[in-house]
Amino acid sequence: MVEVVAAVRKFFAIEECAQRWGSSRWTITRLADKGLIKTLPFGSRRLIPAAEVERIEREGLPASPRKSKSHSTPTKKGRTDSGSRKNLRQRVVAPVAVAQMEAR
Repeated sequence: MVEVVAAVRKFFAIEECAQRWGSSRWTITRLADKGLIKTLPFGSRRLIPAAEVERIEREGLPASPRKSKSHSTPTKKGRTDSGSRKNLRQRVVAPVAVAQMEAR
């Protein structure tokens, strides 16, 4: 009788872990770039050690800090100005257009 012993994997590809965790490979790569997931270089690829995979499956994926979506910049008086054309149009152009229509 032949006994089959399953090989224990020591490393996993980023793509494989992304699929396993229900995430995109870009998310896993971004987390690895920020040092939230440990990876090891292997040629042109980066592999995730089995211990790190176990840690993430036990604790869950770390939250990736995102950049603020606010594009506001402080003005000289300390107020913020969004700088968006749509905002400018709503604040300036729309009231002028309403005034012109009412004048007709």
